[in-house]
Amino acid sequence: MGNEDLGTHYYTIGDLNNALKAYSRMRDYCTTPAHIASTAFRIIAVSIEQRNWLAVSAQVVKIQNLQMKPDDNARSLPKTWAALGLHQMSSRDYRMAATSFLRCNSSLGDNYNDVVTSNDIAVYGGLCALASMSRSELQTKVLENTNFRNFLELEPHVRRAIAFFCASKYSQCLDILESYRADYLLDIYLQPLIPDIYKKIRTKSIIQYFQPFSKVTLDSMAKMFGRRSDSNDPADESTAKQEFFEEIIALIEAGKLDARIDLEHETLVALEHDPRAEAQKEALDMVEAFTREARMKLIRLQAVSAGVEIKQLPRKKGWDTDAEYSAYDDSTVGNNSVQSASAAPGGRDTLAAGTGYSQRKGG
Repeated sequence: MGNEDLGTHYYTIGDLNNALKAYSRMRDYCTTPAHIASTAFRIIAVSIEQRNWLAVSAQVVKIQNLQMKPDDNARSLPKTWAALGLHQMSSRDYRMAATSFLRCNSSLGDNYNDVVTSNDIAVYGGLCALASMSRSELQTKVLENTNFRNFLELEPHVRRAIAFFCASKYSQCLDILESYRADYLLDIYLQPLIPDIYKKIRTKSIIQYFQPFSKVTLDSMAKMFGRRSDSNDPADESTAKQEFFEEIIALIEAGKLDARIDLEHETLVALEHDPRAEAQKEALDMVEAFTREARMKLIRLQAVSAGVEIKQLPRKKGWDTDAEYSAYDDSTVGNNSVQSASAAPGGRDTLAAGTGYSQRKGG
């Protein structure tokens, strides 16, 4: 109890390191799964403030593996999915973050307002889904999700943006998102991610808009996706059009947009692929690779049968290879024999130089 009060005090005054230490000491006195879960949620709250996402993930896994009562489990699971979604979103894994937010049960309500609210779940889940999911997935997993629909009712503009995207009304979707950009930049979790999320949504919109066409005029695309200026100055319109052209060129160079720009007619032309020719080329490449591999195997078999294979000398652990190879040196052998003849102990057995017998001297 004292550690809990002390941790709460440190957390309130912003001393997160001491708060984490105090909450960690509570773990030694927890006796029930509910107590362990309560301590873990306090550690998660501090870790989120510290942006220590590894600790958040570890505590979430610990809570999900606890054997709690059904009522306690129903209250804890939405919080764990929300915390895990924050971790994945901050790691820029938007698809997994959207999946985690979509799993949050609407029973979360106001029970986790100290970390994330139900409105935040709707915004985070909707933006992550827009940035990572296709139109069919948005329709089935988001709009038709009866559980997540309760969150979307709290933020109707997010639901409208997703509905416009699914209906291929990309300009309306982007306009709604741009109108709320200033609000999202004030969010402590979304602020560093907004440019990346908006860029991904815009890129998806451009690609899916062009997908059903073989040729589109650049003016029509610029009117839909170009930057809108409040003034009617022709210079601003020309600048916005040039920025849009550069964006299209960047998408083509990155390989995200399979098209080419016709500057003479100012159109974006889709590349025509011949499936028959591509299949034939793939088959020929496969045959060539198989032929080369078979030829190399035949050359090796012929080398083995002819006895010209280069084999590696066997080496065992603890052998001194330098000493082993030096034993085959004739000069070394001769020197060793002369040294042995002159250094016989006690003058007893001496090998005569140039003879093959030994002489016994002395006693």
